Amino acid sequence: MALASRPAAVAALVTALAATALGVAGSAAGAPPADRPDTLAGARTATPVANARWVRERIASSTDQDWYRFDVPRAGQVMASLGGLPANYSLDVYDDTGRRVGGSNVSGRQFERVLWKAPAAGTYFARVDSAGAFDTSKTYALRFDVLRKGLAVLTTTAFRMTNRHASVTAEIRNTSSQWLRIQFVYLDLRDANGNLIYTDGAALTNVVLPPNGVSHFTTASVNEVPATFKSARVRPVWATEPAGTNPKLTVHPTSTGSGPRFTGSVSTTSTTVVREASLYVNYYDAYGRLILTGAFVVGEKGAIPPGGSGAYDARMTLAPFYPAPNRVTLTPFVQRF
Repeated sequence: MALASRPAAVAALVTALAATALGVAGSAAGAPPADRPDTLAGARTATPVANARWVRERIASSTDQDWYRFDVPRAGQVMASLGGLPANYSLDVYDDTGRRVGGSNVSGRQFERVLWKAPAAGTYFARVDSAGAFDTSKTYALRFDVLRKGLAVLTTTAFRMTNRHASVTAEIRNTSSQWLRIQFVYLDLRDANGNLIYTDGAALTNVVLPPNGVSHFTTASVNEVPATFKSARVRPVWATEPAGTNPKLTVHPTSTGSGPRFTGSVSTTSTTVVREASLYVNYYDAYGRLILTGAFVVGEKGAIPPGGSGAYDARMTLAPFYPAPNRVTLTPFVQRF
């Protein structure tokens, strides 16, 4: 899997991300829709927000709350994303009875994400609130995604590099109750009008995910793409695997986390040796979209002793050429073959 490393290609990425952000979330200019209801009761009669569509609004005062209604059509996992924040805003999700099912309040202007499992079709509500300061002149963006059962693509970022190949980065989550092996990943490359240019692919044949496990990857297209290339749809193909062990891994960072070098250790409570242990370092933009990822071996050749720990020294060599991340996450995982 190839990563873009040329500064010119990265400049194209910055431009592409900025254009996409404006396209999905709206800029500060222009009038947003009428103020959202300030209470859950008011949101019950509001028009539901569409699936997989960004909506935008402003926090108008220190006491303003924006409530949204979202109808889930079937049982399964759902993701709510809050991004493009002008200040420190928080996100909470409630079911139809008013019970809080999840929330996110990360410090500063970092994006917020809430994942929850809907036991059946039903109505949910989200509250966007100021966790401190606010800015009435700028909008934020909110989005709901009903995730497919199996391997669901949480986020995708794509752009055309200076060598005219497409770079695609994606985040995949196992939303089933089974272990799943990623057999292949199809990439449908499309132009600005959504027309298919051609279908490419990425081989991730050794990636096996436990229930709720997540995989990240960055790949480049085999063939060149025309200047009209705009986006990519990621379609993973999978097969079920026998249930396996999923040892608990905990990250203990020693570096500041500002990058591009990350150091620390990963510990385990497993009573047996953990093999093939690795660490994802993930860069996200202001809308919670994965823009860069790297995988690094933990310990001595990926082995962590029983009840022990293994060190990591992750160097994101391409990070200086990419836009500054809104958030960086460290995700430990075990490669199962």
